[in-house]
Amino acid sequence: MVASAAFNMGIQYGMGLPAKEQQKVVTTETPGAVQAVPAVATIASSADPFVVTIHLTAIDPNKRKGPDLHIPMLQMQEPQPRSAQDRRPIGSGVIIGSDGYILTSSHVLHANYDVRVTLNDKRTFDAKIIGKDPFMDLAVIKIEATGLPVAKFGDSAKLRVGDWAIAVGSPYGFEHSVTLGIISGLGRSLEQMNNNTEMIQTDAALNHGNSGGPLLNAQGEVIGINTAIRNQAQNISFAIPSDRAQSIAKELEAHGSIARPYLGIHMMDIDPPTAKTMGYPEENSVIVAYVMPDSPCQKAGFDQYDLIEKVDGTAVKSAVDVRKILQQHKPNDVLAFSLARKEGHEVRKVTLGAYPESINY
Repeated sequence: MVASAAFNMGIQYGMGLPAKEQQKVVTTETPGAVQAVPAVATIASSADPFVVTIHLTAIDPNKRKGPDLHIPMLQMQEPQPRSAQDRRPIGSGVIIGSDGYILTSSHVLHANYDVRVTLNDKRTFDAKIIGKDPFMDLAVIKIEATGLPVAKFGDSAKLRVGDWAIAVGSPYGFEHSVTLGIISGLGRSLEQMNNNTEMIQTDAALNHGNSGGPLLNAQGEVIGINTAIRNQAQNISFAIPSDRAQSIAKELEAHGSIARPYLGIHMMDIDPPTAKTMGYPEENSVIVAYVMPDSPCQKAGFDQYDLIEKVDGTAVKSAVDVRKILQQHKPNDVLAFSLARKEGHEVRKVTLGAYPESINY
């Protein structure tokens, strides 16, 4: 009851008239301890200057196909967009450099499209893509401007489940929209992103256009970059932790890209009963769910439903295990995969590729 009351109070406070002081509610963590309910209106107004809206315009009118708005990482809650306006390529971004550097989501950007940025003061600028990291779904763009307000980043490693979370962005073109929620979970892995990173889960509502915008804490600091929602669910949203986002942004600014190894398979964890029904040992395992065409694993002879037992002699039980080994290597390295198949066991050597600049998860 206390948590529910606090949440409702927070919505009323933040979305209504701003208060001179923050309300306080008793928590159950420590007897007598208090936790401030964020004054959302104050936090949102402090964030507005460093949040931007990103518009894309087709370079060639004959190439109208835009970013795939229905990819698993950013599924809309309606089966189909309701109007032509809903289908416009649009996203959000966070100013990270006073000289015009902006952090956003990689999937917001697309080939054959010009990128234009609108600031909070309504000024608009053409933007140049500095670098993209589709593996982590992050990108850095730049506009020719100086003296811009810069976002302050918080420490995502210190987040706790139940902490306040505030999302700011431009869903469906409604600029600087604000939603309030909490941190629902930490360390989440998404199979749609091939378990590339551990993400923040929040119930702050996100929609098409929120991608690339900030997830804020109660101090107005950026703790994540909003990137995905769960399809056919309500308020299950995901953000890339700020600690990872900052380090990747620095690499993209300096080098324009990040060389990451690429296998070209989708992996899926299975539990012991499922493994047994598939004819494998009754234990937690990881199988190949899909092999990308013309990928390193496809060239090495991987098949769907192969069970990955070992990578370079190290036993693996999950896609995360495989990913951790992969992250220790670079493109052109060769890894030996021990595979279990119904007809027996095989070892396949894979020459790692470079992660593609554009990829559908």
